[in-house]
Amino acid sequence: MKATGHMTKPKTKPGRLIVAASETDPDMLYATKFWAPDPFIFLQINGKRTLVLSDLEIDRGRKQADADEFVIFSELEREVQGKSKKAPAYEKVLAHFLKKRGVRSAMVPATQRSSPRTKSVSGRRMDCFGRSVKPNRTRKSK
Repeated sequence: MKATGHMTKPKTKPGRLIVAASETDPDMLYATKFWAPDPFIFLQINGKRTLVLSDLEIDRGRKQADADEFVIFSELEREVQGKSKKAPAYEKVLAHFLKKRGVRSAMVPATQRSSPRTKSVSGRRMDCFGRSVKPNRTRKSK
């Protein structure tokens, strides 16, 4: 075996990303065990589960959610906003969060593949990680 003189970096799996309200998205509820009516961010990288929650939900989330780390959305929002008087779009805050975490690509649930929030976040690649936990629904006939 010939040595090449350089070390190869081990491939890391893309992160798992969900951006949704667990009240209406069973994938988010299953991943976090946390019920919330407003959308929030779930990111799992190398087994570490991070939630980005609003100021209103952060304390309850810390007590009830299944996660390793909790980040306050408004802190990320302030970092993006800088001196601007206008609050940044949710997608810009999400892109900033992913960039800070070094996330270049992420897997999203099949139910979110066309979501404007996760479809394309500042050039990052988003792929589906498989079936949703939602059962397939059939239309009710008249």
